[in-house]
Amino acid sequence: MWNTLCPLRRRLVQSQTLVVLVPTDGSTRDDWGWDVNQFGGYSPWLADALNIEGWGGSSSYFNELLDKGDNGANTDGVAWFTLNFKGPSRPVPMALLDESDKAKLQEGTPVIKQILDRQKKFYSILIDGKVDEVDDGGGRIDGWDKCLELKARPMGMVISGSDAWAASNTFAFSTCIEFPTNAGIVGATLLAIQRWGREMDDGEWKLKLHQAIPWSTGSRAGGTLRCDCRGCVALARSSDKRTFGGIIR
Repeated sequence: MWNTLCPLRRRLVQSQTLVVLVPTDGSTRDDWGWDVNQFGGYSPWLADALNIEGWGGSSSYFNELLDKGDNGANTDGVAWFTLNFKGPSRPVPMALLDESDKAKLQEGTPVIKQILDRQKKFYSILIDGKVDEVDDGGGRIDGWDKCLELKARPMGMVISGSDAWAASNTFAFSTCIEFPTNAGIVGATLLAIQRWGREMDDGEWKLKLHQAIPWSTGSRAGGTLRCDCRGCVALARSSDKRTFGGIIR
């Protein structure tokens, strides 16, 4: 669960989203593996539910959310849903997105700085079309040569608000906001997340996954992008087939 929430912590604050964890068995965040030193003592995006017993039939409602629906079995996982003051809803980011937003860097965390440096290098490779360096950085050549062609890559794209979170010394995430320059439409900002890994504590970080989704109030970005060592695949809501730097980013 923390590997899902913590990488997006800065994005949750940016979108004014509050995560409320509602246990159905009386457990607390300490029972779920919450580590103050690793995750931070103050997390403005995370809240605890109070007086759960006084909610009456609410516990059965949350149990139903975990029901698989096929054989009546109950999962041990987490059910996700969103609420606002009017009922179920999915809020949109309210804060203005700024191209000059600085990276989030915690003091005394060398792993975080390493990940942010690798993220910066990844975007340099991506924007400038350095195909050979993709191969050296953990990728294979099939697919990337096409993704990084002159008219396909996102030349001139700006990123801002970088953040990184390390699940361990060998497994980490980074996020940022992308501002494509050649999308052809206004407000096509995207939320990008990267997953990083390395074999040993002192090894070189390798990019395992890159994904981008539309991210802004009323975003007109036309799709989502997912990349790994093989190359990239884009899911679009139009017939446009471009991968990088176009409407389907």
